Amino acid sequence: MSNFLISADGLGFSHGDGESVLEVLRGIDLKIEEGSFVSIIGPSGCGKTSLLRLIAGLEKPSSGALKVATQNSAFVFQQPALFPWATVQANVAKPLKLSGANAVSQKVTDALALVGLSDFADSYPHQLSGGMQQRVAIARALVMEPQLLLMDEPFGALDEQTRENMNLELHELWQATNKTICFVTHSISEAVFLSTEILVLSSRPGEVKAHLKSGLPEKRNFETFLSKEFGEEVSKVRKAMR
Repeated sequence: MSNFLISADGLGFSHGDGESVLEVLRGIDLKIEEGSFVSIIGPSGCGKTSLLRLIAGLEKPSSGALKVATQNSAFVFQQPALFPWATVQANVAKPLKLSGANAVSQKVTDALALVGLSDFADSYPHQLSGGMQQRVAIARALVMEPQLLLMDEPFGALDEQTRENMNLELHELWQATNKTICFVTHSISEAVFLSTEILVLSSRPGEVKAHLKSGLPEKRNFETFLSKEFGEEVSKVRKAMR
């Protein structure tokens, strides 16, 4: 029996009131199994981020039903939003200290090891590259040991080579932690490389055009980007978006 962590039935979301209402999402039906990596892709303004915020509980549905079978989630935004005056370890420790958690130092050490930043614990954000800053943001989310990780275009501002490297690292991280990840992106190749499933949304109001299962093997590496299977998956998503 499938264990759905997230399910939506006729989910709709709108902004504003009366004549100024802007319909963002319409009739979203969705089921996401625990342990999946689901990318949400579609044209700008189609409601990708709004769907992620609904799942996070940061917005309330205007219609339909949404069930998220965990309150243990963390959100990684487009920008790292680190405290510039705090070290890497202090930035990562912040949510633990706010929640009154125990064993803060060990949890921070473990989270930094997961994202490969153990040697930069005492560095400050301005001393790090953009990719490293985003890894700090991911560590800050992971330190709370979330069951569900929500990521809103976290690599969108990075150069292509750094972005590919971050894709490789995130895939390894997902395999190591077995977390459920919902990931918003504009990049078809990024969605294909990372995901077990891809949700394709239409132009606003966003509706589900396709919910695709990945045909790639579970283990992926740099060679995956060059494979015939990868190209076929990219073509499949591109056709679904037309």
